[in-house]
Amino acid sequence: MFSAPNEQLAQIDQILGEFGASGTWRVQPLEISGYQLKAEIAFSPLQAAELVSLLARTKSIFELEFNTLPSERYLHHPALGICRQELDEAGEQLIRAGVIENLLMETAGNLSEFSRGFRRLTGVAWMDLIEPYRKSAEYLIALPRAV
Repeated sequence: MFSAPNEQLAQIDQILGEFGASGTWRVQPLEISGYQLKAEIAFSPLQAAELVSLLARTKSIFELEFNTLPSERYLHHPALGICRQELDEAGEQLIRAGVIENLLMETAGNLSEFSRGFRRLTGVAWMDLIEPYRKSAEYLIALPRAV
């Protein structure tokens, strides 16, 4: 899923074309002159990393999920950068024991610091910003201005 302003569509289409991918852009109801693209594309892990890097340079908002072994999800928001997540067969994020151990050592038992670090590891900030873009126009209700 991508969300991009009208002026970035050609650049993103060109990047996708370099990887033999394409899709049809739809109006993104959350942004004026914004468009959304959903596509299913087959990539190797190396191509996936290169694609993510190129797309991040466009400063667009996107979520890419690659069903390889292990599966990966990349979330990008211009304000936060790239968040990479490994996923299990059920689509749940995997966090390695060593990563959690490092977080415990860094936070030295401070629960609020651990909680903040865990939210960073799980990509909560990215998900909070990207979630509204997942919704399509048919699920959004336009409310009239106050009467």
